[in-house]
Amino acid sequence: MATKYYYTAGTENVDWAVGHSEGVGTQSKESDHLYLYAGPYASGHPNYRTYVTDSAIDFTTIDTLYFDYESDGIVHRIWLGIGTVKADSTLTDKYEVREISKARGVNSLDVSGYTGNYFIKLMVYEASSSYANSKANIYNVYADGTFGNDASFLLNMMR
Repeated sequence: MATKYYYTAGTENVDWAVGHSEGVGTQSKESDHLYLYAGPYASGHPNYRTYVTDSAIDFTTIDTLYFDYESDGIVHRIWLGIGTVKADSTLTDKYEVREISKARGVNSLDVSGYTGNYFIKLMVYEASSSYANSKANIYNVYADGTFGNDASFLLNMMR
C-alpha cells in the first residue's frame, strides 16, 4: 500500500481549478489550505463554491481517499468526493456529505470499487435559509492504493 498526495497544505501536487460556482460566496487558495465559502441563501437561488482537480485521475488502483479539513456554518453542507463530470454542481458518483460543523480532522471515503477516470471535488453548498452559510478549509487530500510507477505523478510531486 502506498500513499499519493493530491493537495498538501498549500501545495498542489496536481492542478486544482475552480469548479462549479454560483450565487453568493468566495473561494481562494491560501498559503496552507483551500478556502470555500457559500451563502447565505437568497431569492430561491442556491450558492455553491467548488474546487476540482483540473484533470481526471485514474481511480483503478485507489482504495481510499482522505480529506483533512475543518468546516463550520449554520445549516450548511460540504460535499467531498469524486465525479466523472468536471463542471457540474453535483457529485454523482461517490461522495460524503457533512451537514454539521467539524473541527479539523481527517475523513475517509472508500473508493475501492471504482475504476477509470474521476475528478476529485470539494464543494460547499447552501440553499436552505437567509441566515445560513457554509465554509470549509481543506488542508490535505490524499489516497491509499497500489500505484506502482506513475511517472506523471512523481513529476508533479517534484514541482
